[in-house]
Amino acid sequence: MLQVFVCAAISATFPAKARSADAMITGAGAFSCGDYLKHREDHASAQIAIDITWVFGFMSGYNMEVSDKPTPAQVTPPTAATTTAFLDKFCRDNPLLTITHAAMVLVDKLGGERVKFRYEK
Repeated sequence: MLQVFVCAAISATFPAKARSADAMITGAGAFSCGDYLKHREDHASAQIAIDITWVFGFMSGYNMEVSDKPTPAQVTPPTAATTTAFLDKFCRDNPLLTITHAAMVLVDKLGGERVKFRYEK
């Protein structure tokens, strides 16, 4: 019984799927920036850690993808505190976008390849 509850709780934590650019996104990256700001407002530290860890995973995946290119534009992820500060500002400025959009812009700002969508600064 406890296993079913834990699985249900974990499943409820993440939206099923959301589209960003032309890729299917699952997990914390599918949360809107408004959702992220609510996590911060509620001091939901476990969810915030998941959100930030998802962004680090996105940057790792990005680095893996570009590593085979002739001149890879890999990025060095900033600290968790700096990433959180970036997400806070990006999401305040763009509450209708997603954590994935924020991660894409962060990669761009760190010297990675350009993002595939327009956003407000």
